[in-house]
Amino acid sequence: LYASDAITEIEEYYEDKIATLHAGLPETAKNYADVVLTYLDSEIPKGAIARFFARDAVGHLKKSIGISYNEEDFYIEASDIYSKAGMMEEQIELLKEGFDKTGDLKLLKRLGLIEFALGNLSNATRLHREFSEKGGESWFASGHHS
Repeated sequence: LYASDAITEIEEYYEDKIATLHAGLPETAKNYADVVLTYLDSEIPKGAIARFFARDAVGHLKKSIGISYNEEDFYIEASDIYSKAGMMEEQIELLKEGFDKTGDLKLLKRLGLIEFALGNLSNATRLHREFSEKGGESWFASGHHS
């Protein structure tokens, strides 16, 4: 009973915070996305609700590129949001789009590591080769781990 009450309180807190920030869009797009990401990270919203919040936050972030948000940061945060909502296909497409538009090696590395984690080794190998050819270092640390 206590756990259920606690989860309800957490849900209400995030729903109120999200509603307040949503009312202030587009100026609050970054804060809105940050709160949605934190809410998704709590694993309370699931399924269609999580996907709704993710798509909404990413859409508002995308509209704020160049106004209050730079393009590289958009792709990183949007990727995190899609990941937390379990939207891997959208995350992969977003990272491809981001790398094509910006050439940012962090996006290519993230894309390759996702492909590796999903077991798509031929894609991961191809992306690692491209990453290395463009001057990136190895995706994986050698020796000890930090």
